[in-house]
Amino acid sequence: MQKYVAGVLSAILPGLGQAYNRMAAKAIGLIVVYLITVWATLNYSAWIAIIPIIIWLYAIYEAYIARARMK
Repeated sequence: MQKYVAGVLSAILPGLGQAYNRMAAKAIGLIVVYLITVWATLNYSAWIAIIPIIIWLYAIYEAYIARARMK
């Protein structure tokens, strides 16, 4: 059940699931990179909109898998 919580938290904001998994450095890195790419998408060019989506999906997957391996 905890692996689903980690995945849902990362779906809300990339990095929250990693914080839940006690992976502070990865959580901070994902949050910062995600916010920078969202900002860049909004201010510069829509073609890079795929980058925040990729980061978001990676964060969900990685949080889920990391928690599943912690058992």
